[in-house]
Amino acid sequence: MAREASLSASRLSSLEAVVSAACDDIYASSAESHFEDTGGLFNLIRTVVDTQVAAWIRRRNALHSPVYRLPSKAFRAVLYPLGNVDRLAVARVCKQWKNWSALCSVLLPFRDYITDADSRRFNAELAAMRHPPLELKRLSLELSEEYFPSTVNFTLEHMWHIETLDVALLVESGSRTNDQLATLTRCLSTPASRLRNLKIGFESLEGLERFQDRCDWFGGHAPNLRRCQFFGSAFYRTSFSSLRTASFWMDERTRTADIHAILNQFPCLEGLCLESEDSIGLSPAPFIASSRLKHLWIDSHLAEDLRNIDFSGIAHIFLRGEYVLPMPTLQRLMPNCVLALEVYPEKLRVTYGRSEIAVRVRASCTQRSSRPFSMEPPPALNQLPHAPFAHTTTLSVHNFLLLEGVLLPDMPALASLTISSRCSSYQQSRSTSLVDPISPIYGN
Repeated sequence: MAREASLSASRLSSLEAVVSAACDDIYASSAESHFEDTGGLFNLIRTVVDTQVAAWIRRRNALHSPVYRLPSKAFRAVLYPLGNVDRLAVARVCKQWKNWSALCSVLLPFRDYITDADSRRFNAELAAMRHPPLELKRLSLELSEEYFPSTVNFTLEHMWHIETLDVALLVESGSRTNDQLATLTRCLSTPASRLRNLKIGFESLEGLERFQDRCDWFGGHAPNLRRCQFFGSAFYRTSFSSLRTASFWMDERTRTADIHAILNQFPCLEGLCLESEDSIGLSPAPFIASSRLKHLWIDSHLAEDLRNIDFSGIAHIFLRGEYVLPMPTLQRLMPNCVLALEVYPEKLRVTYGRSEIAVRVRASCTQRSSRPFSMEPPPALNQLPHAPFAHTTTLSVHNFLLLEGVLLPDMPALASLTISSRCSSYQQSRSTSLVDPISPIYGN
């Protein structure tokens, strides 16, 4: 207690010395008339002291309050689901919260298009939030639509801070839409320095070809673009050079040139997801994937349609869906030398009193190279080629009771065997990740 009192007295003496020195300085540099009203001078000094003490308290709170010590990612996770009204309220709490709020992306509430009234309201709200990264999802740009001018003008005005752009383009032919087409071209030819995620689809190939001849996508400047989803058709432009992951939804409009573009023309592409609702028909053209492509998510029926893709340089291949691949295709997907094999059988459904079984398999040739896929025995496992398993040293079989009567390939070099009668929650989650992992397009 004596030490605390002495310390307080010492600090008080220091404060008195600072105040006395400030008063001497004011007296030496001020006219005599300033001291005739001592009450006014005292109020002035008190205002200055109050301001500085309040600023110190705010700084102290910022350093010690748990709220202010939240990681920026956690703060953004709290802010992101909030509507614009709540975001504005957060931005008014204090300067630091306003700064943090300006770093968190905001999803504007609209449906397909933006009216003039929406544009005025959004502009005012975004300015009050200091123009945070912007997400425009489910945006429809149809040249003949009544609200096309207001929608495309708003997009053009805010292109500089758009982070996510999800747009469907309906480009019609005809002279009456030439002006709208020029406006749309100018909008999507504008540099987008903050753009990270792009989702784009055209209603028709005719519209795509007509638009591609005119558009310089983002002026060749989208340095932060990392993820892109293509629908129906895929193409490469200079502004896509920084893409790391892409998704391509194939349909009847898809051409051989689109597949070649997505597999070869993106210089930094590391993860690719190929999807389709139905078979697109067998493609006779041979395809060679880029040497930088490390992860391929592909629907199993597409793996059959695109059997001429050279998969040998891709470290991780994830087959998705319930389509059962023919053995020749499955053998082509197997690594040449499997060092570790993991088997996860599970019941899918009961049909006419019989349980349908699926097996999720991961065949690994190194720690960083594996091929997850799904199969339906019997006799699928029995028909696996034996040659790749000549050097297999590790085998893990989970929920083995479901594999009654199913034979595994010969593994003469097997040194480690793990068998369990059921899957733990961890094993089940890992099993799920084998057959239907999150596509690379949805990651951060």
